[in-house]
Amino acid sequence: LGRDLVALSAELHYLRVYTSLGETLILYPFGRAKDSLSRISGMQVHRSHWVALSHVTDVINKDGLTFCTMTGGLRIPVSRQYRAAVKSAWDSKV
Repeated sequence: LGRDLVALSAELHYLRVYTSLGETLILYPFGRAKDSLSRISGMQVHRSHWVALSHVTDVINKDGLTFCTMTGGLRIPVSRQYRAAVKSAWDSKV
């Protein structure tokens, strides 16, 4: 699936890894994966989701919910706890 990471999503004890070439499910803890990504410009946007900022194409607010739209059309939810940080990161990118 290459090395161009788009996003990570936790699914119980598994981790769904999205790259620009596709996605896969692996047995790996979300927290450990997130901690090992310090060299990639990205951020946690939800307790179960992390995004690579270079792949965020839009930040959408709809019906009180916030989502990051990623390259390839993937939509990742943003929790209330992370909205301000996501907005700040998006504003500095645009």
